Amino acid sequence: MPAITASRLSMVFTSFVAIIILIACVFLNPAFAAECPASPASLQETEQEEESPETEKQEKDETEDQDDAEKQDKDDDESTDDDEPKKLEGQEDLDKAFLEKVNATSTRDLDKVAQLCESAIEKGLKPEAEQQAKQLWSAVLMDYAKQLEAKIFGGAQDRRWRLYRREALKRLKKVIEITPKKTDALVMSAKLNGLPGGNRAEARAAIEKAIEQITDDKTKLSEAIVVRATLAEDQDAVLNDLTQAIKIDDENITAISERGRLFMRMAQNEKDEEEKNKKFKMAKEDFKVWLSLDDENAPRHIAVAEAFRVLNRLEEATEIAELAAEKIDDDTRVFTVLGQIYLDDDEEEKAIKALEKAIDIDRRNTNALALRASVFLQTDKLDAALEDADELIKLEPGSFRGPWIRSIVLGAQDKFDDAIEELEGMVEDFPEATDPKAQLASIYNANEEPTKAIEIYDDFITSDSPARHFRGRADAYLSIGKHKNAISDYEKSLDKMPKPDAEDLTEDDKAQLAGILNNLSWVLSTSPKDKVRDGKRSLKLAKQAAELTDYKRAYILSTLASAHAETNDFDKARQWAKKAVKLAESDEQREGLQDELESYKKDKPWRELEDVEGEKKEKDSDDEDDDDEDQITILPT
Repeated sequence: MPAITASRLSMVFTSFVAIIILIACVFLNPAFAAECPASPASLQETEQEEESPETEKQEKDETEDQDDAEKQDKDDDESTDDDEPKKLEGQEDLDKAFLEKVNATSTRDLDKVAQLCESAIEKGLKPEAEQQAKQLWSAVLMDYAKQLEAKIFGGAQDRRWRLYRREALKRLKKVIEITPKKTDALVMSAKLNGLPGGNRAEARAAIEKAIEQITDDKTKLSEAIVVRATLAEDQDAVLNDLTQAIKIDDENITAISERGRLFMRMAQNEKDEEEKNKKFKMAKEDFKVWLSLDDENAPRHIAVAEAFRVLNRLEEATEIAELAAEKIDDDTRVFTVLGQIYLDDDEEEKAIKALEKAIDIDRRNTNALALRASVFLQTDKLDAALEDADELIKLEPGSFRGPWIRSIVLGAQDKFDDAIEELEGMVEDFPEATDPKAQLASIYNANEEPTKAIEIYDDFITSDSPARHFRGRADAYLSIGKHKNAISDYEKSLDKMPKPDAEDLTEDDKAQLAGILNNLSWVLSTSPKDKVRDGKRSLKLAKQAAELTDYKRAYILSTLASAHAETNDFDKARQWAKKAVKLAESDEQREGLQDELESYKKDKPWRELEDVEGEKKEKDSDDEDDDDEDQITILPT
């Protein structure tokens, strides 16, 4: 049965109401019946009685007029009967389209609605119905495009996003054709074409048209200008658009956050220090406004603080994280990030307090536990660090972090056998990981077993290995007097490090680089092997190491003294050796440095060939002899 259109339903309803009213009047209101005209027969009698020539003439004229009217009505009816099917030929498809839209549950259903609308218009509709068909057609096409847009921009990007874009753009093109002033379609088209591989010229044309059409909606206008910013070719144009968008709508969080990110990128590329700081400050202010619009959104605060921390802008990172901790004092993640920032800024006590707060909120916050263990390790609170590591192992059974931190703490406590046992277990559990192997080799080296360390290094070191691995093996070679091997690995390690005079050296870079330069300089100036020594290069390397440590490390000044001695400048050798003695960090170190100074006082360069394994065996042998003497028993005679 064909669906009843709104217009037909209206006519039927009107006729039905009229009949009901008439019946009501006749049967329910006797007065109305009394007031009704007389029957045709009585009327005729009355007319005959009252008939006059003038009345007869008037009646004749009226009769003729009535005949003409009836003839015209007949013609109109015939004409209507001929035209109605043609005029309403598309109406059936439109009716079906409305019904399909109500029941639509998939994009396939939406396409069916669109096809029916198109068919209805092609077959022919009255003007009002045609307008309805276009509105419905446009609406379902937009609905379909929006669903595809959500798949492209919502969360993890689907690998089929290019297909989705193509289908969405095809429908948007039709929407713009049907309703040229559909600004939402123009904006969406610009966004989709702005993605990689899209038609950026079409994108710019669409967004310009949209901006031109939006005249009375500041929010939409601001959003459209942000889209135009994403299509701009240069940084200044992007900045201008974002600033304009914010001026139009100062609560446009996308514009505010994007301008903040832009200022951060500009600051990173800025060479002038004053301008760099200015850009970072502007970024921070934009982010603070962005965060204030949703001041309890923890992930946003964390993301901004982390962005500044990664760029080593710890002042800005601290301000954002502390602001978050003040506003959101019940979120463990906020205090974890704040603790990390304090740790990076060498504020150990503040870091511990922030991390304790994070752990109080959530006892199972393993990130906070791992960080607090690191702080305890740095502050020589080794027992506390070991407790956190053990708790971490309980909360993350089978994970990497707990055993890893525990092995480092045990090594720091000089419990080398326990550390070796822990690390050997990790090597077995994580055979592909190189860090446990490198740490195990380092522990063997610290335990005066460099040969075992070298065997482990040889097992995993490749040409792509980082500088620290080559440096570790070089130290092991140095410990057994293999100077040429040590020099080779120190050189490889240096090749993988930034230059000592690089402007962007981090503190970690400086520490690692100073250690490599120092050890290489030492072997070049103190080796007993004539072919190994190179006083001139040794002096250059020693000076670089001293500069990186601000001439404040005793062992590095000792190397600088030995390099001067190797170049026969004993005055400077004695000068630096005396300073090294003053900076000694232990009595044992001071004693060794004093021996070197005494040699320079005699104008003799220092020579050293280590054999820690041989010395260890000799020491162990002496200890065994002592034990034997303690066990001697005098038998009675």
